[in-house]
Amino acid sequence: NGVWNVVKPAAKIGETPYNSLSEAFAAVTDDAQTVVILQDVTENLTASLRGNITTENGAKVTINLTNSDWVACPYTFVLGENVTLNVNYGLFYHAGGSQINGTVVTSAYYQRYAGTKLTINEPGSMTVTSETCIIRYMDGDANAGIYINGDNNDETIGLKLAVAYFYQGMINAKDANIQAGTYWQTNETDGQGSANLVLDNSKLVVSVYD
Repeated sequence: NGVWNVVKPAAKIGETPYNSLSEAFAAVTDDAQTVVILQDVTENLTASLRGNITTENGAKVTINLTNSDWVACPYTFVLGENVTLNVNYGLFYHAGGSQINGTVVTSAYYQRYAGTKLTINEPGSMTVTSETCIIRYMDGDANAGIYINGDNNDETIGLKLAVAYFYQGMINAKDANIQAGTYWQTNETDGQGSANLVLDNSKLVVSVYD
């Protein structure tokens, strides 16, 4: 009488199962594909982000990007509510239309190029812990930038930054709160226009403002 050990896959794309998140992420070749994570999992990866990353049956997921350099994000992604993404070095974001509905914690963040847009939706959040958050070289696109849609709760921080340098583009918060250790915003830098801050029923709390 043999004993059968049934190994539940970690994730699936369509009906194709994958035993690890690294295998699933490597199989994503299109922004419209969805990686469904099927169970509680914590995994260390050296990868970028692409497609929809979501969970099933309330699975709690922690993804640690252990890259020793910037994680380039040239593709659109959607991070699901139950997904926490920890980035060892920093995110270099240069895609359009990505959304964070889960939690992102990164040492640094750099957003560049026209057409780039990152939206943080409640209950999602992004924290830049120790280095700078830079938005620059937007090629005159005043609407490129970071958008935060909050829950109108003073206790909820949608975007938390150690040091913020906004050269061009848009920071747009609706019913949300932004917190920064140092905040620096420029007018007409690099010949590409100035940075825009829009607070719609929102707050920016700063220790040092320049």
